[in-house]
This record gives sequence, structure tokens and C-alpha cells, in this order.
Amino acid sequence: MFNPGFKYTNEIVRMLTKISASREIILNSPLIPKWEVTLGREALILSAHSSTRIEGNRLN
Repeated sequence: MFNPGFKYTNEIVRMLTKISASREIILNSPLIPKWEVTLGREALILSAHSSTRIEGNRLN
């Protein structure tokens, strides 16, 4: 049987509920097309930078 190393407190449950509600707002919010392109490009650049950094290549 799974026995977690923590206990749910009122504070933890309150914060989890707040995170869940915030996530739903973000997922269902419309995105301005120009921002979508910019954010997508930045995410691609950061992803490439992070993956090459893991391999030891220092890009700036």
C-alpha cells in the first residue's frame, strides 16, 4: 500500500485548488496571434539552448 511521506493540510489543499483554478484560466484564455508566434519562437530557442547546455555546449 502506498504511504506518502507527507500529510494534506488545509493550506496544501487550498494552494492546490488555487493552482488548479489558475491553470484552467490560462488554458482557456485566448492568445493574441502575434504573441503566440513570439512565445512559440522564444520557447523553441530556450528549448534548443537547454538541450545543448545539457550536452555541455555553452551557447549565448
